Amino acid sequence: ALCEMGDFKSAASHLEEHLKRLPDLAGDHQKVLQLSQGMADGESAMKEGKYVEARAIFKAVGNLTKSAVTPTLMSLRAELEMGICDHALRRSLSIIRTRRKCTDAYVVRAWALYLSKDFDQALKHCR
Repeated sequence: ALCEMGDFKSAASHLEEHLKRLPDLAGDHQKVLQLSQGMADGESAMKEGKYVEARAIFKAVGNLTKSAVTPTLMSLRAELEMGICDHALRRSLSIIRTRRKCTDAYVVRAWALYLSKDFDQALKHCR
């Protein structure tokens, strides 16, 4: 569940707590550690303004876990930082349609709409 929410760091900690009793979790633990490190690397690249690099990292993390939307949304945020709106508009809408309560998808969509100068729709998505 933590991985589906994109909280890979907490998932890794949780799995680590149970590794001694359940050594079969070692493979899952390693994968979650990789995902957690990938997200940290992507966030670091974003903070440094390396949006192309961040987008590539988040896409790679997203390819490793198909159930979590957090890496996808972070990739879209990197695209928006680069001024690329079309993909973010389409992809955020598809996420909203499948996960109505995913507030981050609404934020990404509102940002993309704002950058596309569709201010009324951007404001609507912020409510």
